[in-house]
Amino acid sequence: MKSLIKGLAMLAALVMLGVGALHAAEPTTPSAVMSKIVEKYEDTDDVMCLAVGRGLTLEMLKMNLNKSLGKAFMKGVKGITIIEYSDASAQVCAALRKDLNAFTSLLEELDPDDGKGSKNEYKRVLANMKDVESGKISDFVIAIEDEESKIIMYMEGDLDITALKN
Repeated sequence: MKSLIKGLAMLAALVMLGVGALHAAEPTTPSAVMSKIVEKYEDTDDVMCLAVGRGLTLEMLKMNLNKSLGKAFMKGVKGITIIEYSDASAQVCAALRKDLNAFTSLLEELDPDDGKGSKNEYKRVLANMKDVESGKISDFVIAIEDEESKIIMYMEGDLDITALKN
């Protein structure tokens, strides 16, 4: 009987260690990474975080983006997160840039200018390119900073990149 109790106690200890290790693990999806970033900065002075999922707010935001990116490109978007930090301190801007590194193990970094010069002081684009042959990308992240504004935008869902070429 004692050995059964010891065995159950050992099993319980192992389960508890496993649960703790899983809880402490880094986020494994781009959506989870963005959620952690929003959680970190949502109460920071001069940083505005907006995360929208399904619903009227998402549809209104997509309608505004349809004008510049196209309706076909935006059709598969399931969520949009925007972090605006134009008035944030230099330390907050640097920290946000560093936090974007969490995406590098999950998404591919793209060079949107293909080596051409840009007026932007900082630009970074990342996306899931696994389905690019079929004309789709997912989990699109863009960070743009210039002298007037600083913004990070994350789009979750399937985006039709063939629509951008038209």
